[in-house]
Amino acid sequence: MTDSDEESEFEIKPLLRGGFRAILYTFRRGRWWPPESRICVSEREAMVWINSRLTLRGFAEAYEWGQGAVETEGQASG
Repeated sequence: MTDSDEESEFEIKPLLRGGFRAILYTFRRGRWWPPESRICVSEREAMVWINSRLTLRGFAEAYEWGQGAVETEGQASG
């Protein structure tokens, strides 16, 4: 857990018939909230979706676009 007691984790999984499933888990106010999931046509779309959901919740972005989509280890802290 972080000092602010907020945490977010995510994963991107390839699907058998093409595309990717992006899943976002958020811990806030002392509990894990239900995961959010989205099916995306590309891995980049999944990364963009994860970044948008994280920034809406006040977390740092998971991928830095200026440096070639550097992943921050599947975890973001608020």
